[in-house]
Amino acid sequence: MVTQLTAEAERGRKGPSRLIVLGKANLVLALLGLLLLAGADWLGFVPEALALVVLVGSLVTVASRAWQARRGGLEFGLLRHPLRPELRPYLLQCLNHWLFWASFAAVLLAGAFAVVPAGVALVFALPLPDRIPYLPLVLSLGAGALVMAGLALVPRHRVQVATNVLLAVGTVFLAVLLYLRT
Repeated sequence: MVTQLTAEAERGRKGPSRLIVLGKANLVLALLGLLLLAGADWLGFVPEALALVVLVGSLVTVASRAWQARRGGLEFGLLRHPLRPELRPYLLQCLNHWLFWASFAAVLLAGAFAVVPAGVALVFALPLPDRIPYLPLVLSLGAGALVMAGLALVPRHRVQVATNVLLAVGTVFLAVLLYLRT
């Protein structure tokens, strides 16, 4: 009881905490992600850029969520009671993430990343083997997408608008990419 009153008093001193925010750092990172996507599309390196973002982003997100969990900065209510009205912003964010990762999985299964190992080998002047090792890349990207989809169930306390807009734009981009591949 005393700790609950102390926590409420501290929140009162800090001012009201908003659930949905548009942070400056998050906005800058989202704009950089959008520029990366547009630049990769312009240069013709979309699969390579997406593979790099997924592989690095999943590792960074796992480390960040572990650090936030240690500091008490994660919302676990979505796991327990996902349909509660106060958790709707988190649920919408989770569905946005899942839609993006489902689109990514569809593009992955359509074979859009088949040229990535050859492109990496050419960029780094590596000798090309008789068979390009495509399966390890697909498994790594699939594992990264599954990890990111799972981490969407345990969001941070604040819903970042810029990240969600970037993921929505990415979902549309992947849907167009998938449509053009078929």
